Amino acid sequence: MTEIKIHSYKGLKAFYTKKGRLWYVEEDGKVHQFKSVEEMVEAFPDLLKVEPIQHTVERRKLAKPPVQLESKDDNEEVLTKTTECYYCQGTGEVIVGLPCHNCGGKGFVVVTAKGL
Repeated sequence: MTEIKIHSYKGLKAFYTKKGRLWYVEEDGKVHQFKSVEEMVEAFPDLLKVEPIQHTVERRKLAKPPVQLESKDDNEEVLTKTTECYYCQGTGEVIVGLPCHNCGGKGFVVVTAKGL
């Protein structure tokens, strides 16, 4: 098992735990918990000056390109349907306790179709 890497910057200590996939920041004896590195950096922007954290944020931005929706014509109808997630069969969990990456743990997804 790998050790937890603790990143220190100006009295802040930040670290990531694989169990639970959570980020933690320790400040003056208080521990703050975050579900993502983006939430952590939003609360503590100084941590972006730590090189490994900066690389993580940049890598995640590149992995999720922004979705660009085409402008809807008046003649085209966009149909939407809420359906059970095919990946987790609507349970919201993939492996015991881990949320489904497809539906985000909701158990359902919204499907859209254009021009049907």
